[in-house]
Amino acid sequence: MNKQRIIKELNHNKYSFTQLVNKLNSRSDEVEKDLEELEDEGIIFFDGKDYALTKDFSIFLGTVVTRKRSFAYIKINGEEQDYRLSGKMITGLIVGDRIYIEKKNNSNDCRFVGFYKRLEYLIGRYRTNGKKGYLECSNLDESGVKISITSINDDVILEDGDICKASVNDYDASSIYVTITERLISHNEVGAEISEIIVNNDANLHFPSKVLEEVKNIPSSIKEKDLDYRIDLRDKLIVTIDGEDALDFDDAVSIERISNAYKIGVHIADVSHYVKRNTAIDEEAYERGTSIYVADRVVPMLPNELSNGICSLNPDQDRLTISVFLYVDKHGNVFDSEIHESVIRSKARMTYKLVNDLLEGKETDLPNELVSMLKLLHEASSLVRKKREKKGCLNLDSTELKFKLDEKGWPVKVTALVQGEGEKMIEDLMIIANIAVAETFNKSNIPTIFRVHENPPEAKISNLCNILKRFNLIKNFPATITTKGLNYWLDNIEDTNLHKIASDLLLRSLAKAEYSEENIGHFGLAEENYLHFTSPIRRYPDLIVHRLLKEYIIEGHRVNKGVLMEYLSSSSNHLSICERKAQVIERQVDDLESCRYYENKIGEVHKATITSLMYYGMYLELDDGIDALLMADKISNNETYYMDEKNYAFVSTNKRSSYTIGQKLNVKIFQIDYERREILVTTEDFDSEHHFVPEEEDNFKRPRFSHSKDKFHNNVKQNNFKRKQGSFNKNKKYTNHNRGKNENRRKK
Repeated sequence: MNKQRIIKELNHNKYSFTQLVNKLNSRSDEVEKDLEELEDEGIIFFDGKDYALTKDFSIFLGTVVTRKRSFAYIKINGEEQDYRLSGKMITGLIVGDRIYIEKKNNSNDCRFVGFYKRLEYLIGRYRTNGKKGYLECSNLDESGVKISITSINDDVILEDGDICKASVNDYDASSIYVTITERLISHNEVGAEISEIIVNNDANLHFPSKVLEEVKNIPSSIKEKDLDYRIDLRDKLIVTIDGEDALDFDDAVSIERISNAYKIGVHIADVSHYVKRNTAIDEEAYERGTSIYVADRVVPMLPNELSNGICSLNPDQDRLTISVFLYVDKHGNVFDSEIHESVIRSKARMTYKLVNDLLEGKETDLPNELVSMLKLLHEASSLVRKKREKKGCLNLDSTELKFKLDEKGWPVKVTALVQGEGEKMIEDLMIIANIAVAETFNKSNIPTIFRVHENPPEAKISNLCNILKRFNLIKNFPATITTKGLNYWLDNIEDTNLHKIASDLLLRSLAKAEYSEENIGHFGLAEENYLHFTSPIRRYPDLIVHRLLKEYIIEGHRVNKGVLMEYLSSSSNHLSICERKAQVIERQVDDLESCRYYENKIGEVHKATITSLMYYGMYLELDDGIDALLMADKISNNETYYMDEKNYAFVSTNKRSSYTIGQKLNVKIFQIDYERREILVTTEDFDSEHHFVPEEEDNFKRPRFSHSKDKFHNNVKQNNFKRKQGSFNKNKKYTNHNRGKNENRRKK
């Protein structure tokens, strides 16, 4: 409740800590906690004396994500564009520093205002050079900043190539002085490179000891007292349907035909029964926010004893659930729903492959009752899907890759996953369950955490239209942007290749879905009310929804909306960040595995399709779905190619040849760039042995991780729980309290 009051009090005002405590008439420790959270969210700042709103001073809190010798890029949370900082203003900046900036008009340039928080530790690869060791930190390689190891803790034993953690002791304009405090990953560990990506993005590989201690008290089976007030569904035909390699099962389904309708049951693991608020397990789950799925492992949100044990809806095991019953008519309308605490006993652990085989008419050894059930589920879900499509949910092409690894963790096969009828069926059922729960909260006027998707930004749609015009794809594009209009436009692009390109371009033009306490609807699904309810084992927002559903709707407790909205606001922001972090890790691992897969294919010729253009070259999709990069200087030995922005093409200087998106060509695997995790290719006839290109200027090289591919690599970490180490004065260019002791804000 204090946070909203603080924002209101500070609107066009500045107050000291003591003044705010008096105005709010609250405990000083509570106010201090709220102030720290508001600072961390970039809503307020502290100038060394008073607190004020950042918006009142047109300043923004950002993170240094790239640092070169002459410039740096700053990422502001919630904004896709990065801001460029150059000149003397970057002196002393390190990747990972959080700083205040001012934007410059009509450009992505910015001005440095002051520090909010300096990086407190970094992660790097330990190297030995003779007797002396040093630390490699790839994000600092081109910054001109040196890492100086001042000491190594006595209990840390390192070998060349080990990944370690180092605390930062001091800085100056050209160096960071560190103490190595922990070896995180052994250099000869299988999957070490993937582990490195995970820890480099500030995700935990292991659970803290206090979590492991709490897990010992988690039961392995349900207790009789757990069944109070629950409906007993253990005699019902309920099954789970998941991928073949799934280990945790948090959703199960059932169906009955009733008169001219269907009663569909979606049964979700009751994780909230075991994961209680303010426990070590809960705090760690919140910090992680989500499970992370990469090629060789799952980094779970919850310990295995929960995620694969008592919470997982394993076959022939009694499990606690929350069941949503959906009543669907013959037109696919959900005309009623019920929500109950329940207990189930899954009768079968089924796979998508098995279900797809059945629905495709292939022979299976399934018993008749399961065959009948699955066919009825498919019948009902098909009606639901038709209804959703009629309503206007977006249907976009997308490619998801799956790597098969050998015992040494090396990729031996890559497969582009195709969604079959089984996957679509479960997706449709989970979506209508999520909608039903969201509508229940809405009707009950109870705040919750929604899954929202804003309408596409006008600027992006304008840019999209300009590109579509160049490729004669603008026909049927809607004047007013609606999902129905966009689907109609896509459906009328008959060329399969152009349809995929158009779908991909549209996808890049959409806003990103996120979590919010404000229900603004979901554009992509064409739904006014939507949230995540069906995956509480792997998503913390779902766990929040379960708790609120039980406490305020099922049990009917009184709600303090002000306090709840404040919690949901900060949680939504944090969990959206966690989701984006997980996506970055998953993409980076896919890029790494792609590079490994092609390492032994240098010189091979592959078919490819151009998917996007940048000033330095063209991104392509190889015939197996993996991305590659064709640099402009690797197109031809005889001609120079340049980016023609007006026609969105790479054109030769003699104008006789050009390349643009959607175009197919044969390319030759030229080089694997592990530093950028990119596969570099040339045209089929390019002769790399007799080609010389003068070295580019620093400002014109492609970024270490391309913005067009949404790649981001972060080797530096911050401790969000320590007191802030930097602040600024609006009237000064540079204020750094980091080199001395922080001021005691309670005295202000």
